[in-house]
Amino acid sequence: MGEAALHYARLGWPVFPCSPRDKQPMLPKDRDDKGRPIPKTGGVAKASTDEAKIRRWWSRWPRAMIGVAVGKAGLLLIDFDPGTYDVVDRATKEVVGQETWTLAALKDELASRMDGEYLPDTLVSVTRSDGEHWWFRMPDGDPIGNATSLPDHIDVRGLGGYVIAPPSHFDGDGVEMPGDYRWLLDLDVSRIAACPPALVEILRAPKAKSVAARPGPSPVNRVAPSPANAALSDDAAVRKYALSALDGELTEVRKATSGNRNSRLFEAALKLSSLVAAGALDGAMARLSLESAARDNPGRDDDAQLIATIDSGWSAGSDNPRNLSEIAAAARDRANRRSNAPPSRRAAPGTRKTARLRLA
Repeated sequence: MGEAALHYARLGWPVFPCSPRDKQPMLPKDRDDKGRPIPKTGGVAKASTDEAKIRRWWSRWPRAMIGVAVGKAGLLLIDFDPGTYDVVDRATKEVVGQETWTLAALKDELASRMDGEYLPDTLVSVTRSDGEHWWFRMPDGDPIGNATSLPDHIDVRGLGGYVIAPPSHFDGDGVEMPGDYRWLLDLDVSRIAACPPALVEILRAPKAKSVAARPGPSPVNRVAPSPANAALSDDAAVRKYALSALDGELTEVRKATSGNRNSRLFEAALKLSSLVAAGALDGAMARLSLESAARDNPGRDDDAQLIATIDSGWSAGSDNPRNLSEIAAAARDRANRRSNAPPSRRAAPGTRKTARLRLA
């Protein structure tokens, strides 16, 4: 594995060792004079083309997977992750169904965002789960980071990001099966194509909304409830549902791992802003809570990219207010059933059963 890492370094691709158990960087962050880890000083930040360093690393960890710091290498990578995914209600944590995405379906979905244009032929590697990494040259201008403006299960790795490169072997972790990374054809870097303009336009779009450009709260914070929800903003059941949804989304954002961190943040922004637009959540509170949760994630992007991702999802959700009438109707139905129950079946005030009903 060390020889493969050296080969990438000779191509000008900075590399660093990653754990074969969880794909996480093995190079720790530096610490300040109080022993606290310094952000952005481990893993990708320490990726190098220095052959002496690389030999030391793989001498210490001979089975380490090879992480390539793609942005530092002047590359941009599109990651297609096919599979069958649970559809989870974030408020109740219940699995409400499943959806299967094939490689072909994901490529079609991306092409639909690119006005029917498919990605050009380029260097492609295959992941241990039969997903695909499509390698492109970083476009001119400001480098693109780990943008999240693409469809679900399609990720981007750019400046600040990394990818596991062949011939790395993943041991499996009890959830993901073990497997090898390989090149679809071979490692012929002359085949690395320019990133198509239609894709560049999509990836750069979220950055149009910078923090400095916003004179105040996002417009969605001031959106009035939709007509379907106008009478629900003071409903206790709706408020409880929305706060539960907020708590669930913040938890998922904090614990999101590499590979789905940006898509999870985008999804959370979309869902929370749809509740804000419905009048069920205070926009400023929800937005600030989401930004704080995203910053709590140990692998988060730089702040500008983080805000851009939230902006993109927030804008999409504000155009689709959540219809909460069914939530309120279900709560009223439960209350009516309780009030109409025979006295012998009603719990006395202050009992455990009453407490459970209040938490239902």
